[in-house]
Amino acid sequence: MAWTIPWSSSYSLAVEVAWGADLTDSAGSGWTWTDITSDVRTEAGIEIQNGRQDEQSVSGPASCQVVLSNPDGRYLTGPGPNYPNVRRNVPMRVRLNSTVLFQGYATSWTPTFTPGGDNLTVALTANGVLRRLNQGKGTERSAMTRYLPTRSDLVEWWPLETTSSTSVLGLSGVDGGPGMVYQAGSTGAAKVSASDDAPSGAAGSVELTQGGAMVAPIRYQSLGTSWAVGFSMLFDHAVDGDRFVRIDMLGSAGAYINIRLFTLNGGDPGAQITAYSGNVPAGEQWLGFQGIGYRDWTAGGTRWYHFILSTDGTTVYFGGLPDPLDTARTIYLQNYTLTASAVPRTRPTAITLGSIAGNDVKVNYSQVYVTSSYTSAGMGLTYPPQAGYAGEPASARVQRVTAEEDIAVTVIGGTSTTGSPPMGAQPVSTALDILREAEQVEAGFLYDGLGPGLTWVPKREFENTTVDLTVAATQVVEPFGPVDDDQRLRNRVTASRPQGSEVTFEDVTGPAGINAVGVYDDSVEVNAPSDGDALAYAQWRVYLGTQTGYRWPEIGLDYRATPTLLANLPAPLTPGNRITITNPGAVLPGVSTGDLLLHIEGVKLTITPGSWRSELACSPAAPWNVAAIPSETGYTGTDAARATSDGSTLATARTPGQTSLSVTTPSGPRWTTTADDFPMWLDVGGNPVRATACTGTGTTQTFTCDALTVSIPAGAAVDLWRQAVLAL
Repeated sequence: MAWTIPWSSSYSLAVEVAWGADLTDSAGSGWTWTDITSDVRTEAGIEIQNGRQDEQSVSGPASCQVVLSNPDGRYLTGPGPNYPNVRRNVPMRVRLNSTVLFQGYATSWTPTFTPGGDNLTVALTANGVLRRLNQGKGTERSAMTRYLPTRSDLVEWWPLETTSSTSVLGLSGVDGGPGMVYQAGSTGAAKVSASDDAPSGAAGSVELTQGGAMVAPIRYQSLGTSWAVGFSMLFDHAVDGDRFVRIDMLGSAGAYINIRLFTLNGGDPGAQITAYSGNVPAGEQWLGFQGIGYRDWTAGGTRWYHFILSTDGTTVYFGGLPDPLDTARTIYLQNYTLTASAVPRTRPTAITLGSIAGNDVKVNYSQVYVTSSYTSAGMGLTYPPQAGYAGEPASARVQRVTAEEDIAVTVIGGTSTTGSPPMGAQPVSTALDILREAEQVEAGFLYDGLGPGLTWVPKREFENTTVDLTVAATQVVEPFGPVDDDQRLRNRVTASRPQGSEVTFEDVTGPAGINAVGVYDDSVEVNAPSDGDALAYAQWRVYLGTQTGYRWPEIGLDYRATPTLLANLPAPLTPGNRITITNPGAVLPGVSTGDLLLHIEGVKLTITPGSWRSELACSPAAPWNVAAIPSETGYTGTDAARATSDGSTLATARTPGQTSLSVTTPSGPRWTTTADDFPMWLDVGGNPVRATACTGTGTTQTFTCDALTVSIPAGAAVDLWRQAVLAL
């Protein structure tokens, strides 16, 4: 039976578990929930915590703790009324009416006993999915090893992700699939070996030299007239005209497709595809590589290439791309229509990797696969996994990786990735590390505890967002108070990229710059696509780290003492919400005259039938009011990109209660007098002042403003208050 909140009868609270839930149902749509609220001990209440401690940390697993009455052993893991369902990872949730305050998985059922040995209670602890993802090291996998198993049309797959310590080279990545075997070349020097060289989307490769080859059968019975073969290659040393892949076809002897290295007219390297029937060429086409020097192919080249050969039974499509992606190195996609007798109208039966030459040839291969569908659009994806999804928006990476791992994710504000910053190639890493890397690039927020999986807050939800709750400072309870320290101060930041260079940005002359407070140095590695992007991250970190004024890291709310707080919420506060505390000066005189704009980073709830307290971990929201280009008329948002003056000062001293400011600007541009440009927030001697109009066109102008609450001396600097900055 749910708890009815005695001081707000329109609300009821329920604690529920999903006995026997199928955990492979990652969205939980098929779970049946059982109400156990009547067994929750009221003196212990319910304690819920999720989110992170501050804006510079990452969230830990959400948690919920309750103590359950257990007179008949119903919550013991051994024999009892609920056996065998009392076990780890039973889904558990707490609801306020229909709104979920917490959802996670039971991680501990700890019984307590009286001195006489009677078991009266069980302490139930549940955590969000991050607890499971954080346990152990996790499996490090490449982009292709994550991607290919998700394809329903995958027929064969040879990852070839060997390293120098690997002893088995050609295992299939498909259950029951045939392995690749080594085939000696024409010379005794031919060999196959494992290699640490790898394209962006893989973790290793097989190296073939001196005419060695790898051969595998293809289970053609699973293919129709449409199919595709993909592979990645590194040409260290190669011979012009040398074959590097052969695909044998179903039919008469001598039916196959050869793909050879070839020099095109003008000296540009390329690939020649030739279809053979009875060992006689039946059709051929060339694939040109624009802007690539021949040495890039044949003499110690370090660039990988990804190819795909596919057919719909009528047209053969052959395309590819370089790795790393490079706009100066474009691979043309070539199509051609086969004659009625052409070989590729049938199905492939085997694939051979390697040269037929026995001379100075060295080629690496990785990620070879066969699918039962074709693509007519190059690699088939906007951000190919072969190249590690380089250029993919960070928010798209979060959504894709969670889908690959079958982790439910709720994206706040919708699944659009517009405005999400691009990323570099996805590393060979665990799913959680990849998600955390995307969180850093996005400057977003990933946490758990509100559903069966994760909650993703893109940075757009921090930028210029509306307020979720406005609270008068007189309604706030402890903990509440300003902090003035250097805990977040950073005025010099060095940003680097994996396999890239590093760049340093510093604030020297600002109020929290090096000249004023000394050096506060920090560094960050960010998987951005270019070194120029790394600079933007260093600038953003310095911008956040040199904010002046007080921090308000903790806010306390008592919903019983102020029941209207709950009534004013569309839903209980969660990490990622924005809260405004009005008139803090009424509680803490002289500390601040402006409203506090705060982002909620973490939430701790303590609930009993007679009380409800919330402690909010907060960070300043004002730095996220980024510049927006306003319309010519009718726009009064605080995020408008405004031009400021230069050298303005207060002409005469002002005292509390006065509603005008006389401002002198000796040499800078005059302040706007256009009515539509107001209201405008000014920084007058470090105090935020809301101006509603300005008159005068000379060096001295008069602002009409809200009544001042502090004295400000003549000569105080006048500027825009926290002018909107360009977004990351």
